[in-house]
Amino acid sequence: LRSAARGPGGADCHIFAMISAADEWRHFEVPNIGKEWRRMIDTSKDSPEDVFEDESQATVVGHHHSRYGIEPRTVVVLVAR
Repeated sequence: LRSAARGPGGADCHIFAMISAADEWRHFEVPNIGKEWRRMIDTSKDSPEDVFEDESQATVVGHHHSRYGIEPRTVVVLVAR
């Protein structure tokens, strides 16, 4: 699932969601959009590292990650502006 939306003030906001119901690790191809991806949600992480409300506190996963591995039965949401 991939979606693009307008953020506050009309700024471009790119959202990339990865959902796995599998019993083993899965790898997803993350688009290279020339912007920094931040991990906002990862349901496999322990609190408080699982969900970030403030984008500035979210984990940066980089500009050029072409593949991203997620644990079994996990939802991960990346955001880029």
